[in-house]
Amino acid sequence: MNVLSLNFPPNDSNARYVRDEIREWAIVGALDNELLNDTLLVASELFSNAVRASTGATIYVNITLTNGSVTVDVTNQGRGFDMNLLPTPNLESSGGRGVMMIRRLGDLTVQQTGRDTKASVVMRSVG
Repeated sequence: MNVLSLNFPPNDSNARYVRDEIREWAIVGALDNELLNDTLLVASELFSNAVRASTGATIYVNITLTNGSVTVDVTNQGRGFDMNLLPTPNLESSGGRGVMMIRRLGDLTVQQTGRDTKASVVMRSVG
């Protein structure tokens, strides 16, 4: 098992640092390019969503590589969301496609515990 644990203040500009850290971590874990690209997209989207919803001072990002699968966990203090209540994205809207993309790449769950919201995505290597 290979784990990367990060924490950053809830600021959109920190998504770049999350991606940089994941790239460095992926070299050590020998993550294949396809799974790395999916991990970068998922982590960046979850981090950006957490920035918008966070009421706390820190967003926690944990990436775990185990037996060909990657789990991305992003936790923040803030309101969660019900995936069943999300509007269907359309071409006219400027956003709202992140959760749809994430769900195509892996299994997404969202847990609300007390003041914290944790979004988790499990992705498996195709090869």
